[in-house]
Amino acid sequence: GDINIGGSAYSYSYDPEVNNNNGRTLAGFSASALDTMFTSCAGCPHYDYYDYYGIVSYANDFINSAFEGTATNFNNGNEDFSRFGFVGRGEFIKKATVLMNVFMHVIRQLVNASVFCERAILEAAIDSWDEGACFYVGSLNNANMEGALDGKLLYELADKRCANFKTCGPDGDQLDGSSKVNLDLMELIALGKINLQNGVCSAVRDIVDQITRLMYVPLIQGVLRYAYRIGELQGGEKEKASGAAFAASILPRIHAASVDDAMAIYDNMRVGAASLDVNVVKNS
Repeated sequence: GDINIGGSAYSYSYDPEVNNNNGRTLAGFSASALDTMFTSCAGCPHYDYYDYYGIVSYANDFINSAFEGTATNFNNGNEDFSRFGFVGRGEFIKKATVLMNVFMHVIRQLVNASVFCERAILEAAIDSWDEGACFYVGSLNNANMEGALDGKLLYELADKRCANFKTCGPDGDQLDGSSKVNLDLMELIALGKINLQNGVCSAVRDIVDQITRLMYVPLIQGVLRYAYRIGELQGGEKEKASGAAFAASILPRIHAASVDDAMAIYDNMRVGAASLDVNVVKNS
């Protein structure tokens, strides 16, 4: 084929079975977490996830178990995917890839930017910040990102959940348009980049913490939404798999605050749960 760069055409040949040497994969975000998100990312929320699951690459382990239809082997929060067919396993894989692998990679890139800034490596800091923003938004959202529901990653998730919970718009009181989460988060992304460009490193880490807190809102909304769809609307395997994925994405943070609340959510939302009490999940 040909690729056009700057008005000039360049020929290339590519055999995906031979030449696919991409060193970066979504699975790799978790598989390499020991170095990228644990030992070299002080203050990342990944520590809570390691404390809970007992495995640094928990996201990769979840998804591989779902592919294989087997049970996980964590300290807490285990799931037995032999209880699901292809529909449930596929839904869990799709949700968990974004809620776990991409989610933590975004935070890691933003934290790295603050570290590079403190070390006066500003170009690397800005590159890392831009990458975090890119993986949050994705490449499929429309140009003005006005809640068009075109994407697949975390920006899109926030816009979907705001329509469910009436948290769209600048005041968080509308049923459509961009979520308040995304409107606030994009302002923080812009502010963080300005600080990085000017070497004001002391402000960046606080901005990262604010962004991280906002990123958890759609995950919590997802747990509540699927708890309702399963417990009140008798949702099937697809809804149960989605609920389990959303729950698994926040259980370690809940556990860090309240062991009892985390257990209550897990008992109600886990794969194969005998029943689901919406009020228990909501109150937890």
